[in-house]
Amino acid sequence: GGRVIRNAHHHADRRPSHKVLVVISEGTKVTISESVKDGSGSLWYHITVNYGGVNYDGYVSSQYISK
Repeated sequence: GGRVIRNAHHHADRRPSHKVLVVISEGTKVTISESVKDGSGSLWYHITVNYGGVNYDGYVSSQYISK
């Protein structure tokens, strides 16, 4: 698992330009299922999170997550 270390955009895919599903608040616990790199070499985590009573499945840049 991991924790959001500052407010993070949760994307449908591992590109900053991709649709933002939700902004996750700092301190939120997330489940990390996979680490992947995008075409520029940036590391992203494929995560799931229950936030505000809704389950989200998508990607967050690794710079926003502490493992």
